[in-house]
Amino acid sequence: MMRSSFIGRSTAIAAASVLALAFGCSSADDKLAGPGAIHGGGTTTTTGTTSTSTSTGAGGGDVGPCGAPGYGGGEKAQMVETADADVVDGEGAPLLDYFVTLCSLDLCINGVTDGTGHARIEHFGKMKKPAFKLGDGAVHVKMAVPAGPSPVIALAGPIWLPALPSKGAPLAAGQTATSGDVSVTLAKDATLEFELEHYPTHAMQELRAVALPVDKSAALIDGEGLEIVYGVGPTNTKICPPATVSVPNSLGWDAGQEVDFFLHGVNVEQDFAPYAGWARIAGGKVSADGKAIETLAGEGFPVLGVIGLKRR
Repeated sequence: MMRSSFIGRSTAIAAASVLALAFGCSSADDKLAGPGAIHGGGTTTTTGTTSTSTSTGAGGGDVGPCGAPGYGGGEKAQMVETADADVVDGEGAPLLDYFVTLCSLDLCINGVTDGTGHARIEHFGKMKKPAFKLGDGAVHVKMAVPAGPSPVIALAGPIWLPALPSKGAPLAAGQTATSGDVSVTLAKDATLEFELEHYPTHAMQELRAVALPVDKSAALIDGEGLEIVYGVGPTNTKICPPATVSVPNSLGWDAGQEVDFFLHGVNVEQDFAPYAGWARIAGGKVSADGKAIETLAGEGFPVLGVIGLKRR
């Protein structure tokens, strides 16, 4: 498994850690977005054992059960002076020399954590919907933590960024892939579209999932009331028809309990969810034996990313 290009930045880069990207920060143009990133490589679509290349495009205009509904519009710019965040791993240990971006709908400013896991980014300008964007969806969970409305941004606690499993489970039409507590089942005629610029190898295109600590992820959850959260990669992998997702009933909810599944938005195109926010992606229910929670038939996930669950 390749080491994330976010990690192990040199002292010279750390000294120049603030870089304004005046051309914005679309999901297809994240700088250093993944291990061995290949930019401009498009996406790849697979059906069964066949593979063809397709161009990358923003969502929002598609139709049908696999299309991106599109969110956002009319966002107002806010003043940002400084932004401070601490980043820790799944054990609560500081992540050192780790690449962090203060990324809005119109601008991205890069930074890196210091020897204590702290990152400070200075801007002194306006941004639309700024968020701390970090992780790559292959080594660590990819997320966009809302920065809030204050011009002096300081999160109440550290950003918890657990590592994804080093070994994944292959995603294939007609099969169920399981990683950690998350199982993803694809229809026999399912097609998968991976982001090759972020996940150029077959190993990077395997399912990887890890639980996120709900009690330590308040900034990420952002008042949505989510009770179970998982980071799932490879992020932005599109699946059509939507995949069935199943997780254990870890909180002991009653059999038959109706549940809503949510998707966290990391794309500034705001295709399947609002950027740095959440959108209901599917309904679900606790199984009759009370062991699992599964998306309803025909209401699965058309795209992979951070997912959250809460009872109705």
